[in-house]
Amino acid sequence: MRSIQTKISIVILIIMITVSVAFMLTTTTKTNAILDNDSDQILLSAVDYYANVIDDNFRSAEQSVGSIYNYAIKRSETYTEFISDEAQRNRYTDDISELGKSIAENTRGAMAVYLRYNPDDYGASNGFWYTINLDDNTWQSSVPTDMSFYDKDDVEHVGWYYIPVEAGVPMWMDPYFNKNLGVEMISYIIPYYLDGYTVGIIGMDIDMSVLREETAKIMLYESGRAFLITKDGDVIYHEDYREGENFEGLDERDKDYFAEVISAERNTVNDNISRNGQRQKMVLKELRNGMILGVYAPIDEISKPQRDLTNQLLIIAVAILLLAVIISIIWVRTLVGPLKHMTEVAEHYADGNYTEILSVRGKDELGKLSKSLHKMATSLTQQIRMADSANRAKSEFLANMSHEIRTPINAILGMNEMILREAEDDEIIEYSTNIQTSGRTLLSLINSILDFSKIEDGKMEILPVSYDMALFINNVVNSISESAKEKGLQFTTDIDETLPSVLVGDDVRFNQIVMNLLTNAVKYTEKGKVILTIKDGGRDGDVINIVTKVIDTGIGIREEDMGKLFESFSRLEEKRNRNIEGTGLGMAIVAKLLDMMGSKLNVESVYGAGSVFSFTLQQKIEDDSPIGDYVERFRSGIRGESRESEIHIKDAKVLVVDDNEMNIKVAKNLMKIYDIIPDTATSGEEAIEKIRSKVYNVVFLDHMMPKMDGIETLKKLKEERLITGKMKVIALTANAVVGAKESYLKEGFDDYLSKPIETERLEKLLLKYIPEQMVTRVEKKENETILLEFAPKKKGEEDSNTSNDDWKARLKEAGISVEDGLKYCAGNSDFYHEILEDYVDNCQTKSEELNGYLADKSWESYRILAHSIKSSSKTIGAASVFPLAKRMEDAAKNKEEEYIIGHHDELIKQYKAMADVIDKVIKETWREESGRE
Repeated sequence: MRSIQTKISIVILIIMITVSVAFMLTTTTKTNAILDNDSDQILLSAVDYYANVIDDNFRSAEQSVGSIYNYAIKRSETYTEFISDEAQRNRYTDDISELGKSIAENTRGAMAVYLRYNPDDYGASNGFWYTINLDDNTWQSSVPTDMSFYDKDDVEHVGWYYIPVEAGVPMWMDPYFNKNLGVEMISYIIPYYLDGYTVGIIGMDIDMSVLREETAKIMLYESGRAFLITKDGDVIYHEDYREGENFEGLDERDKDYFAEVISAERNTVNDNISRNGQRQKMVLKELRNGMILGVYAPIDEISKPQRDLTNQLLIIAVAILLLAVIISIIWVRTLVGPLKHMTEVAEHYADGNYTEILSVRGKDELGKLSKSLHKMATSLTQQIRMADSANRAKSEFLANMSHEIRTPINAILGMNEMILREAEDDEIIEYSTNIQTSGRTLLSLINSILDFSKIEDGKMEILPVSYDMALFINNVVNSISESAKEKGLQFTTDIDETLPSVLVGDDVRFNQIVMNLLTNAVKYTEKGKVILTIKDGGRDGDVINIVTKVIDTGIGIREEDMGKLFESFSRLEEKRNRNIEGTGLGMAIVAKLLDMMGSKLNVESVYGAGSVFSFTLQQKIEDDSPIGDYVERFRSGIRGESRESEIHIKDAKVLVVDDNEMNIKVAKNLMKIYDIIPDTATSGEEAIEKIRSKVYNVVFLDHMMPKMDGIETLKKLKEERLITGKMKVIALTANAVVGAKESYLKEGFDDYLSKPIETERLEKLLLKYIPEQMVTRVEKKENETILLEFAPKKKGEEDSNTSNDDWKARLKEAGISVEDGLKYCAGNSDFYHEILEDYVDNCQTKSEELNGYLADKSWESYRILAHSIKSSSKTIGAASVFPLAKRMEDAAKNKEEEYIIGHHDELIKQYKAMADVIDKVIKETWREESGRE
């Protein structure tokens, strides 16, 4: 009889061989498929990218000719008789020719630019024709071709005129060789019609060498290249025909090859034979002018990684097999020895003899062990009772431990994040990514336990804040999309576009509820789809009912299990769902959070078909403007943040007018990012004086100012005709409610900028209204920063951006949104501190002024100063003072005396309390850390 050791060794050996072979076959097959698909994607991406690069040359020429054409149409409004009046037509032609020459000089590859009039009415050589002198690259006027020498059907010589005119649309002509310049060209021509009359054509010739140069740069793998051909098969560029070749001039082999190329499918990977007989992959893409760009690479080069990987996998599989055999032999020997001893000892333990020393006796180890385990059942009974007692304590234990476990997990994830950012080795990055994924999963499980513990202990709080609905939805969608995609599920959204853009509520808990429902839906759905629906469920004043649904096509819930759905540490159909990770707390947490927020979870489910989870949540409306397309709204808020270049605007003349010194300081520092040093004025009268003596490109004019406000100042400027055609006046205001822009445009402003100023919006306005020639875009240097204008550091002083962040925590405890404050200060901590100090320094003066206005019942002055306090508070992120100041501003505007008198002391108290807290935090943290006094 074979021993247990032999039996186990044979079984393990068979399993190892089977696993190794299966591993080799599976990984090789799947890896080869992945690499093959990757090579296809590389070729497809390459042809798209390079086609766009080459098309840029065509687009440039089209835009150039289009600009000349548009100018010609526009000038025809001035030269109204140029068609019939030869003298006027000559002036008109000279006017257009100057612009055409200027545009051609700045168009890459341009060789000639021309306007040719209708030869039937104006003669065979009427118009202008500028060509480039190839010796010194200067442009000179040339005598236009005398079209009377050629028949209209002579495509070679006058087709450039008659073909576009007959077609009636702008078009690219076929390439041709210009004998005068000795250059092969391609022409873009726009037929010129005016009120149905054929005036002529406007066109530009482009040097074909530009296209060849772009095509010659394309390289894939080791020897993969690109070629450019016309739709008729003429070769513009091929590595073997660098100067091109007419189709008829090719030998028979190449004719067959390029004929096959022309007939191949576009925008897909073709497997064909190259000119030298090698198999290759090739992708074709049609360009704007009908030419065909092809990229190709030999299959031998493409397949090399597959062959190398197969060999490596084979070596790995053999090594694993040998190592497994050695380890299994050692392990079996180690295992069987103790089993022999355990069998005999178990028999004696069952008899109550616990003094027996381990010794090997008996023939069949497993048989004897089975009998011994049966006899030991009585002894295990007591242990089971002890286990039950421990099980009852698990909830309390997990709740306590979750607090302690989160600290090391967060430390691990933090250090791992540093590894991910700094590591360059691919293997280390892969390991670190796996750590990150597993760590986040573990943290999510621990957080669920902790949240449940907080709710049970009554420590969970609902904290309403203002939040952007589009950003909220976008974050939810982004958080769940990838996991749905990985499971092959279709994840869709049905978002009500009339939802308000800004709401007030606990968005963190709202997000937690929705994410729990979506995560469960994805977990328990094997195929089909998951749908997130968020709708307007009706309104009552400034309160809206947000109806949220999560619909899935998952496994559903049995009717008898509905009662268990919200039980803590309980999971439905555990045997069926054993491979799905989770704590069993998700739905319990959702139910309890909704209960705390005055709502409840509704569940509808059909077992085996799917479920619908829904709830209605009341939120306060802060900004009722509709979110519209939430994706586009979110993108418009972040567009431009990740660009690769920096904007520099030198020599721009900008004036900032604001009676609030803090606002002026913020505006100056933000504009310094773009190399702009603006002039400033603190009143409408001072602004008028400065504009009288200097012409500005842009004037940022504050609306709410004492004596002469922004609207009155603008009217005065227009009355004195101080605003030139190129000067733009932009309203600078904290009034960012719906319809504000329209009201300012109606008053005569060119645009408006809300306070606190956001850099993205400021940049868009500067680029929109400052002349293009003053704007330069410089490639962003790594780690490059812009130094803002704040108090200079002492020698050896550490920048507060990198110092202890205790001050941030202290300010947040005081109810200040540090994130908002830093955002309005371009993210610079030192500048933010300077603005905070200004806020503290101005508090006493403004409070006294506000008391004086109250005593005098000077409500307009009261309104303007309350507006200033509101703006300053929002700039630093003082969320508690901002709404009070805003309400008092509105009350002063509407002359609500009783309300102002009744709430004035509260505003002053909150304002001073906020200033005192800020002053204390700055003195005890930042000033001590940085050595500032």
